[in-house]
Amino acid sequence: MSHPMVMDIDGSGALEITFFFDFLCPFTYQASLWIREVRDVIGPEAIKVDWQFFSLEENNYSKTREGWHIWEQKADDPELKGLRPFLVGAAVEQAAGEDGLDKFYQIMGRMRHEENLDISERSHLEAALTEAGFEPKAYTQALEGKDQQGFEKIKRDHTQAVEEYGIFGVPALVFENQPGKTIFLKMMPRPTGTQAFELFQYVQRIALGLPMVQEIKRVTPAT
Repeated sequence: MSHPMVMDIDGSGALEITFFFDFLCPFTYQASLWIREVRDVIGPEAIKVDWQFFSLEENNYSKTREGWHIWEQKADDPELKGLRPFLVGAAVEQAAGEDGLDKFYQIMGRMRHEENLDISERSHLEAALTEAGFEPKAYTQALEGKDQQGFEKIKRDHTQAVEEYGIFGVPALVFENQPGKTIFLKMMPRPTGTQAFELFQYVQRIALGLPMVQEIKRVTPAT
């Protein structure tokens, strides 16, 4: 039985949310903390979050560099700050599933956006793995940029985001795995407590129950 705060339109018993993120994005980090709070209080049996990659570096550089794709680059390229975290995150998901990636992302997000650490550095990635309860030595291939499955996941997730869901940036939440039921939102800082649940109900209502709403954008007066 679904939770009364959840619109489970496909009758699966849970609201499925595919959350596209980039480790580097501060707005995505805030949104991830928000959706975790909502999920953890309502119950993980009522809201299932599937974490998937959307590379902002791919989104930006591929528009100006013909034939360029992040999944074809070297992990030690100093220009790229998101590639190595994606590769290690992909290896974590393969070994420990969605729960493992969830935990790893939360730690990496804190390191990047609260502690201002360079999360592309191997030492910080190893520290995040250790804190998440994983043995860094088991992730040597990913840390060295040699795990081909990681590159394939980045390509697969990002391509699906763009081609299937029309996503142009993050954070983007796809409700019930259905094209056309995707919300892009930015928050800074995230709402907590009662406001967190109010926002969640507004967002799912727009995504699932009000298909005529194409865009809402806050207009800020010039100062």
